[in-house]
Amino acid sequence: RIGQLLMHTGQTDSALAHHREAYRILQAQGDEWQQQKAALSLAWIYLKQRHLAEAYRLLDETEKVALRTRSFGHLEETYYCQAEYYRLIGDYHSAFKCQALCIDYRDSIARQRDEREVVQNRIRYEREKSGAEMELLQRRNEAVEANRRLILWSAIIIGSILIILLVLAIRLQRRRNRELREMNATKDKFFSIISHDLKNPALAQRNALQALVDHAAELDAESLSRYYEMLLKAADSQVELLYNLLDWA
Repeated sequence: RIGQLLMHTGQTDSALAHHREAYRILQAQGDEWQQQKAALSLAWIYLKQRHLAEAYRLLDETEKVALRTRSFGHLEETYYCQAEYYRLIGDYHSAFKCQALCIDYRDSIARQRDEREVVQNRIRYEREKSGAEMELLQRRNEAVEANRRLILWSAIIIGSILIILLVLAIRLQRRRNRELREMNATKDKFFSIISHDLKNPALAQRNALQALVDHAAELDAESLSRYYEMLLKAADSQVELLYNLLDWA
């Protein structure tokens, strides 16, 4: 960089010294790409100082390396310097050919740049498209997950409601069973009372009739009247009980 700065300020001798040092260091490091740049800078200074043999040697070296590495930028600069070299020695035909090659490689670089921009735009488009698709897919996944959570919570709520209804139904059934047991017990008690109340008047009537049958010849009118009253009283009690049962039914 110092050599380039000195070249721009017209200090070619100092620029040449710096470019030689840069070329030596880069050659030792094996950095071909930067070495070609330093070689081209040296060749251009040699052309300016009319050291044409040194310039041609460096240009021939950079051309071979640039062709091998397919470095179109270095080839463009190399053919530009070669065109200047052939112009200086008066070989205008070769200068024209080198200038044409320089323009061709400049166009190739432009095409490469355009193609690279197309590829970069394509990659950018695909990346944005992929990003949009990923975002859409993420939104769909979020919607599916939300639906899944909604279904899960709905199932939990419905299950809870069903469990509550089942518990209430079990409790209701238990209460109804208890009420039925109580009603059956009441019914049994009621039938027991009815059977007792129906049985007593019937037994009284039977006993009175049995006494009349057994002692008919021994009974006087007063005794018969008392037995008849007992039979009538038992019959009245029985009839009253039947009417009460019918009314209750």
